[in-house]
Amino acid sequence: MKYVLIGVHQDKSCNTTAFVNSGAQVIAQEKEKAGLATYTNPAGTPGPPSKTFKDEYSIKMDGKEVAHLYHWGNASTKGEVITYFRS
Repeated sequence: MKYVLIGVHQDKSCNTTAFVNSGAQVIAQEKEKAGLATYTNPAGTPGPPSKTFKDEYSIKMDGKEVAHLYHWGNASTKGEVITYFRS
């Protein structure tokens, strides 16, 4: 399984739809997905993620956690995520 993390701005997530269409699990904090509803840009609006989470999310491969995502509050956008890679 391929995983991709996104942000709401066009320069950070313009390929979201292509990633989803290729079978990648696109993960975003739930406020990022909500932000897409009002985001406008002449280059277009990124597509929605395939998965959202509120405060924490675990990414596992072969039953083992390889990364853990944390949302500790708003920063540059409302859905900033810290990613901790276990290995």
